[in-house]
Amino acid sequence: NIQKIIRLMCKLNGKTNMASEETYLTTRQTAAVLNVSEKTVRRYVRDCIIPFTKPRGRYYFAKSQLIAFINNEL
Repeated sequence: NIQKIIRLMCKLNGKTNMASEETYLTTRQTAAVLNVSEKTVRRYVRDCIIPFTKPRGRYYFAKSQLIAFINNEL
């Protein structure tokens, strides 16, 4: 099933290591930048719409990837 493959790829995306030179935003900060609710950001993560990483069980969003997302480059 293609949906299962997409979800697996999304989960694997969240397992990546956080680069120390990158600036990361929390869910709350990301919601403020995108002008949406935190619930919407979590839905974006669930639906693999927005790039993220999830070390230690919390979602973080690389600022550079978030800018690319806003500019429709991802």
